[in-house]
Amino acid sequence: MRIRLASLSLLLLCGVVRADCPNAPCFPGGGAHNTDCFVEWSGVTGASNTCVDGTACDMDGKVDGVCTFAVSACTNVQDTALGCTPSTLSAPPSLSPKSDPAMQALAAALGGLAATSGCTAPGIHVPLKFAGASVKKGTLKLRMTAKSGSQRDSDKLTFTCLPGNPSFANDIQTPIFDVLCATSGCHKGFGPSGNLNLEAGQARANMIGVTSPEYPHHVRVIPGNPKKSLLSQKVTGAIPRQGTLGAFMPLGLPRLTPQQNATILEWIASGAPDN
Repeated sequence: MRIRLASLSLLLLCGVVRADCPNAPCFPGGGAHNTDCFVEWSGVTGASNTCVDGTACDMDGKVDGVCTFAVSACTNVQDTALGCTPSTLSAPPSLSPKSDPAMQALAAALGGLAATSGCTAPGIHVPLKFAGASVKKGTLKLRMTAKSGSQRDSDKLTFTCLPGNPSFANDIQTPIFDVLCATSGCHKGFGPSGNLNLEAGQARANMIGVTSPEYPHHVRVIPGNPKKSLLSQKVTGAIPRQGTLGAFMPLGLPRLTPQQNATILEWIASGAPDN
């Protein structure tokens, strides 16, 4: 099962029209100097950009499976250092990969600026890759071509999102376990379900390196290995049903959101720290 984060795909709106970069200097993008000002990039300083989910480079500041890069695309920038003369674009810039939601939204935003000078609102979303109970870095390789008459500006940028380091207390215990798991009749108090107490102060010790009595060949949490940790397998449904044992947790409630699943998987991948 794949955790889908399509609802978090890029949503860009046209920004305030202006002829220069809001956070000068802009990055031209790597095209020919005499045309490289047709479209420049604010919020980045080079072609290769990396962000850790939930850190300062992530606009939303949340460990939720997506890095939001504070990047704007600006058309016809006044960049005398390049020896490039801003010129009205003859058509909206072409971006690839065309099937990527981020590129579709960026192309639409730039389409509204093709005949003028301005910048899109900042925000390029790059999701991590989730497959079953595993999590890997996500990469977006952006390629753009802007034309003015017979001249063209070709840019290439790469955005890489790395798994974050969520706080167990603030991002997992309080918003997930306390609300959905450590409740009466479930993972709370004397004789909790599955002999697993997920109350604050006990949850982590009851999971790290502990074998489940219901799944004797599975360890609840293996720090650094979400793929083989029972907790991530249960919340994502990656573990097959065994008799009457359900595949998904929390039992009898709606499944965790993709963002909640991402937070749990990223916590385990980061070593399941107690912080």
